[in-house]
Amino acid sequence: MEQGIRVERRCVGHIEVTGKSLVFGLAYRPNSQRVAYLDLVGPRSSVEAVWARLLSSRKESAWLRMTDETLRELQPSAGLKRYQVALPSIVQDNLVAVVDKQEDEEDRYTYLLGSEGKISASALLHGLKDIWRGPLFMEWMPMLLSIGQVNKLATWCESYGGVEMLALLRDADKWEAAISENVEAGILRL
Repeated sequence: MEQGIRVERRCVGHIEVTGKSLVFGLAYRPNSQRVAYLDLVGPRSSVEAVWARLLSSRKESAWLRMTDETLRELQPSAGLKRYQVALPSIVQDNLVAVVDKQEDEEDRYTYLLGSEGKISASALLHGLKDIWRGPLFMEWMPMLLSIGQVNKLATWCESYGGVEMLALLRDADKWEAAISENVEAGILRL
């Protein structure tokens, strides 16, 4: 049985909105500065101000100052699910935000956690079965990942701090075309 993915936490910088919050992981949605994953720790008021900025209807961005002093924009990112816990021993809050719903986006994705540049075959199989209802086999998973990347159906998210996310485009027709083409070519065998 496969173990769950453990996200390695490394401080990559800080965000200042009514106080300073340290960022321990960030992943962007494909082709944007909208957040797919964010892990930050700071005073409750600062953490909640960052959360409010991410959901802002005024379209105000938050800015992450990386440890190398460069700036990264975090655009308002609707559709995030929030997990927040108080850390009373250090009088801080830990907030982890993960993309959940994407109603307002042109392209929709299923996001999978990876580790060391790899994605588990079972996670990929499960993610693809949620997108496309045709036959899929565990033996196909390494090749389907490559096919997906070549056809821009599977994209590694721009990530910082130890988190790795793969975005699978939720377009059944494009996946079916790519799979059928490779079955016909004999690359994928039934």
